[in-house]
Amino acid sequence: MSVQPQKNTSISIRFVIFFILMNLVVIFANVPIILRAAKTPHDRIFPYVHSDWPHDYYLYLAVINQGENGRFLYQDPYSTEKMSKGVFYTFFTGIGQVAGLFHLSPIAAYHLTIIIFTEIFLILVYFLSGKILSRKNAIWGAIFGLLGTISPTLMFAQPIYFPISMPWWIVLDALNRIYDLPHYIASEAFLLAAILLVFLFFRKPKLKYALLAAISIFIGGMILPSVLIPVAVGIPIAYFIYIARIYFEIKRVTRARYPVNLQPNLLGSEWHDPKRNMAKLKLIINLQLIKGFSVIIFAILACYAIIKYQVTTGFPWSTWVSWGVERWNWGEPDFNRNLLEVFGILPLLSIPAVYHAVKKNSWELLFISVWAATPFIMLPFVNPFGIAKIRLVEEAPYIPLGILSGYTIFKIIPPIKKRLIQYSLIVLFFATTLPSSFKLWKTRMDYIKNEPVYDHIYIPKTSVDAMKFIKENVPKNSVFLSNEKMGIIIPAFNPTISYFGHVTQTMDYQAKEQNVDNFFGGKWTSQEAYKFLRDNGINYIYYGWQEKDLGGDINKYSFLEKIFDNGPVKIYQIKLTNPLL
Repeated sequence: MSVQPQKNTSISIRFVIFFILMNLVVIFANVPIILRAAKTPHDRIFPYVHSDWPHDYYLYLAVINQGENGRFLYQDPYSTEKMSKGVFYTFFTGIGQVAGLFHLSPIAAYHLTIIIFTEIFLILVYFLSGKILSRKNAIWGAIFGLLGTISPTLMFAQPIYFPISMPWWIVLDALNRIYDLPHYIASEAFLLAAILLVFLFFRKPKLKYALLAAISIFIGGMILPSVLIPVAVGIPIAYFIYIARIYFEIKRVTRARYPVNLQPNLLGSEWHDPKRNMAKLKLIINLQLIKGFSVIIFAILACYAIIKYQVTTGFPWSTWVSWGVERWNWGEPDFNRNLLEVFGILPLLSIPAVYHAVKKNSWELLFISVWAATPFIMLPFVNPFGIAKIRLVEEAPYIPLGILSGYTIFKIIPPIKKRLIQYSLIVLFFATTLPSSFKLWKTRMDYIKNEPVYDHIYIPKTSVDAMKFIKENVPKNSVFLSNEKMGIIIPAFNPTISYFGHVTQTMDYQAKEQNVDNFFGGKWTSQEAYKFLRDNGINYIYYGWQEKDLGGDINKYSFLEKIFDNGPVKIYQIKLTNPLL
């Protein structure tokens, strides 16, 4: 009676240590954002840009803003053409719905969502690690999976220059992953929850666990489709290997002259009677497991069908597959070679655990092994299935690799000099991960310290005042014409539409870029300019320094009525009656 409480206390202490340590890492990962906030000029506002790609950050804020203003389905805020609404960004509109209840700004809602799901993700990683490694060693598998990062041979061999030259793999660094984009970290949390429920179902084949796993992976897949891959691939392959190993062992036992030579860790003593073997196999391939796995696979297929249908409904969804394949499968010729290095030392440490999974025929360990290998298993199939290669590393592959590495170190190493080997491998892990993460972190910090004051990162207060005016005085869904940077930003804080803004969300981006140049550059006659505005349903003109830099004088247009002017920024409304007639 006196031992058990001490054991539970020990487990609690390990989890608390892990939780505190990982949250310190989260804080450290956010130091670049803190530095930007600290160096913001007094006449600017820093909107806590989280991504290396601000145009996507403002896109996410724009979708949250749509949710706050009552939308459930995403409507492209960067194109004026009529197009179908989409389900892909309902995660962000849902955030906006909740944010509206608590009167949170899109910025606050965005970062609060990351914080909540990061904490959930950390907890789930710890518990998943514990399922494989035992509670005692759960902390190590979780730490390996969370802090595992890019190989030093890759990190130190290629120069990194923010923001011009950023290799694709920098997004896989541990400090980037641990405070990831909200839909990435949320979808991965649902993935881990689904896997834990799959393991629970395998141990206790009750359909309610399979149903919960199906719901979890469906939600995760709707948030980020790439998280469907590990479960879709892992369940059938791991179960096939599991059944095949037992089947061939049965065949071997049946033919054996001396059944005592059985491997007890695989079949057990009850398999010594060959007459009972096939009946026993039928119990393993039981209908309850097949039903449960079928429910989960059906949920994955249903999610996939919705996604496939969405991409057939026109822009912007129709460009997702083609652009992704073109960008990542053909535009990154070194992707396959880099993929071998982005996981650092973890694949090498995982090899003994994968071998042990097959030898022991542990289904859960087999599943973890298949999950870890999924990026490599799927490489030959990316083009036939229309999958961008980058999606293969967006399903938390570091987590299974970390767990397998922990299994190698704490479950397989022989007793002889065990502690020495374990400590040596742990030191090797940190020696090959921390320098890489620190180098990238320092490179980013050095850039931020000297970066120019970009308007899309440090928004001028005069622009913020203009957007407050828009929010208070301009009707919802009004269409604005501006240059690219403000075209991205305005819908992030107002329920409006930009004629031109986002490079992948604006239809006919290059043609519209030329139209913007023609209008603000004064290259059109008044009749041509007015026709352009009316044909595209444009209601308002945002006129700041970037628009002025295009060289024209829009004051010559008599059909514009100035409704806001704070000096640097003016807003014009298009007169309903054409004065040119």
